[in-house]
Amino acid sequence: MDPVDACIDSAGEASRLARRFGENHSPLGMWSVQFRTYVAESGRVLAVGPMSVWVLGSTFAEALAYVVVGDGGGNRAEQAPWLRNRLT
Repeated sequence: MDPVDACIDSAGEASRLARRFGENHSPLGMWSVQFRTYVAESGRVLAVGPMSVWVLGSTFAEALAYVVVGDGGGNRAEQAPWLRNRLT
């Protein structure tokens, strides 16, 4: 994850996330070259990419396990972020 890349244009995107999910989000870093990651007030970690929002974990620890170790847990292994959850 690259925290510098996450800050580019993140204010507007964070505002859209707040409107959609009802809580504030802070930029965390860049994941997988095309996904900016945000951590919400609740601790949930989201990845936002071209036309998609992907929940990486309901907690930071869960998201870290998914990103670093590949532990899919729950139903995240079945998600296809490029097919759903468009952020408007």
